[in-house]
Amino acid sequence: MNLGYTLFERLDQAQTEADLKQLLNSLERRLTDLLTALLEERKEIFSNSAEPSEEICQAIGEQLSQHEKRLTEIQVKILKAEFPPEFEIKAKLISGKHINLSTLVFKVSWDDHGRTIIKSSYSYISQSRHEILLKSVQRHLEKLLNTRRGAVITLPDSYGLQDFNDLAGLFSNPMAEIGKQVKENIINYEPRLTKVKVEYMVNEERPLDLHFKITAQLREEGSKVAFKTTSAETGHIKLDLMSSGFTG
Repeated sequence: MNLGYTLFERLDQAQTEADLKQLLNSLERRLTDLLTALLEERKEIFSNSAEPSEEICQAIGEQLSQHEKRLTEIQVKILKAEFPPEFEIKAKLISGKHINLSTLVFKVSWDDHGRTIIKSSYSYISQSRHEILLKSVQRHLEKLLNTRRGAVITLPDSYGLQDFNDLAGLFSNPMAEIGKQVKENIINYEPRLTKVKVEYMVNEERPLDLHFKITAQLREEGSKVAFKTTSAETGHIKLDLMSSGFTG
């Protein structure tokens, strides 16, 4: 069973790293364009002083704050004063996708031809084994709940849920059938959970919402977890963590 845990977590990590690499490449291209434009627009502050000044740092910060909305808490400092100057930009990401991403760091300089050179790096907030495992399980469950049975040829036919509209015509209580399918899928395809219970939570204002509470136990460490599902108008099912903690 441990092999199963490792495979899930390695796949999650690979996807996270791929997404992060794509994000950094996008930010590098955007910052290159913005800072090259800044050099053209504000030539006076780059040429009036033999060494870079706080005015340049301020100009860089303003340029990024105004035109790159994915970044927040932007800080700029001088790393090297002699020509060609080098700056460090530290910022945080506004997007919640990489929730454990701590800080983005960009080192910026310009060559003799005015071309912007950027090198990026990042750091993570340290996480406990429990947090990493929990987030990995949550991501897999949300993927499972948003997969239609038989829609992916590389997955078993029983992986995922039937279309709600199909169930509504086949069963007098389609919510009960969906709850049954959710539980069966978790038992069959999420080996890191045990003692799975699925409860339909009635929402009188939105009776067609797929609103379920999922409680289970993490097999590896014995802690209880609870999730809730909500469905958007697009049909996407969102899975949120309600609680987690160790059993006594």
